[in-house]
Amino acid sequence: DVINEVGTYPEEDSACRSLATTRRRGGHAGNSSVVLAKLLAARAPDCRVSWMGVVPSRQNADSAFVLAELASDGVESSLLEEVGGVDVGQPTAYIMLARDTGSRTIISTRNHLRELSIGHFARALARADEQLAAPGGVYGDPCWVHLECREMPAVLRMAEAYRAHTPSAAARHPRVLSLEVEKPHLAPSELLPLFALCDAIFLSREFLERNQEAILGGADGGGSATPGGSSATPNEHLALRCLRALLAQTPGCRALWVVGWGALGAFALDSVTRTGHFQPAFPPERVVDSVGAGDTFIAAAIYALACGAGTEQTLRCACAVAGAKVGRTGFDNIARAATFPVD
Repeated sequence: DVINEVGTYPEEDSACRSLATTRRRGGHAGNSSVVLAKLLAARAPDCRVSWMGVVPSRQNADSAFVLAELASDGVESSLLEEVGGVDVGQPTAYIMLARDTGSRTIISTRNHLRELSIGHFARALARADEQLAAPGGVYGDPCWVHLECREMPAVLRMAEAYRAHTPSAAARHPRVLSLEVEKPHLAPSELLPLFALCDAIFLSREFLERNQEAILGGADGGGSATPGGSSATPNEHLALRCLRALLAQTPGCRALWVVGWGALGAFALDSVTRTGHFQPAFPPERVVDSVGAGDTFIAAAIYALACGAGTEQTLRCACAVAGAKVGRTGFDNIARAATFPVD
């Protein structure tokens, strides 16, 4: 990420001076990995977070910066895929951050870098298991895989490979699969087979708002959505109506469905009990930096679930840590905001 801070968002076809320009590692999975590593380091230092993604090469200057930043924050990255190629660079986001509101506007590019391949993902699963039999294994016992749904059907194939993979005899922990769906262009109907394979599903507000007609159809019975999905009660909110509709279209799903709703808070739906949950946000005294707030929310939720939290405890922890992140620059000292476990 290249972040330019401005006093207020500029008018179209105008010029303004940046108050500060910073370079950060960026990336949804990268941000979530770092926050998760920081949270686990405070509560479960024997756990390790490993990031798996694709880079042009380890020698690429931007890739080297990203990998060094991950390492400095306690995230292991040896399972990455190097692809090489002509005119291929590290994906980059150019972000304008307005200091008066804390809002951010993002222009991103893949720089001709393809997505992670299914073959590499499958081989990495085998490699992670193989190291269990070796003294001082790099990764420990793999217990949780989190996928960022960037394109279909590739991510579905990865989820299928994970579910079909036979863990090493040395594995001691159950294998959990979680998923993030942020991009609104993804078709809900195409995602249903993927949802059925997951233990936890994180959907973005934008995905639900943009696809509410396709998700709800004419059978919702809840009336038209008001701006922001607001309603008289949390149980009637657009978020929970969409989650219930998606669950009804995903037979056999036993996942916890979660969606953050910005300054309002967050919602969750338990597939087993069919119970909806709502947690109000934890707003900071002043919005300072909203870049990575959604990634922080997901990381804190995964952390809480991995530590044994229930749904309400998970939502509270995720909202508290995300609120703390918005009130500061970057992710330093973010673990202090965790509300689970309770000391």
